[in-house]
Amino acid sequence: MPPCLAPFRAADHVLQSLHDPPAEWSEEQQLAIVEFFRITHEYRERAKVESTPVYIRGCDKQKLIRVFGRIFFCATLQDVEYRPRTTLLSKFGNYGQTWNSEETGNVLIEIDTSIPLHSTSNLPCVLSLLLHECTHAYFFSECCYSLCGSERCAEIYHASCGALTHGPAWQILAHTVERKADFVLGMHFDLRRGDAAAQQTREEEDLGDPLLDCLFGDAAKHRIRG
Repeated sequence: MPPCLAPFRAADHVLQSLHDPPAEWSEEQQLAIVEFFRITHEYRERAKVESTPVYIRGCDKQKLIRVFGRIFFCATLQDVEYRPRTTLLSKFGNYGQTWNSEETGNVLIEIDTSIPLHSTSNLPCVLSLLLHECTHAYFFSECCYSLCGSERCAEIYHASCGALTHGPAWQILAHTVERKADFVLGMHFDLRRGDAAAQQTREEEDLGDPLLDCLFGDAAKHRIRG
């Protein structure tokens, strides 16, 4: 079970590792960046010789999750599992989802492989989606998410990451990871932080503001809205 680590503290751990210029990053990060370019180059080269459209499901996302973990998430995510799905969009309206698997006890990332954005030309879109889910997976891996049974841990997690896990801690970390990925990986990454924030806001309008409730308790119910 992950430690009882507050999401903001977990995010800060990653932010410190990404603070220095990329040229000064660790050898582990540098080697993982080289591995990323090798994986994506091999995929593009294979796509050139295919007579039929090649879909991104042919790219080794399990290996890419580990590479992203080594580059951006302090060499975590090595035990995160990947599973392709074909019904996420039709059933849940999502391209991807991340959760704790009761079957294996590990964090599981699922991505819908049936959607149009999985064409070869949209490789950056799918890598962005994968990196979005990796950011969720980091918090699931490093924070206990109340699995310890503590109500306080549950309150802190929901206050930091929100009911839909796109709260302040996720947004802060996703912003930095997105900006660094653009620079060191040579392509544009869009983790759709704006869409995630809008969805989070709609949910919190129904449920109340978990961050204020956690910090101030009943006093938050009497705050002035503006």
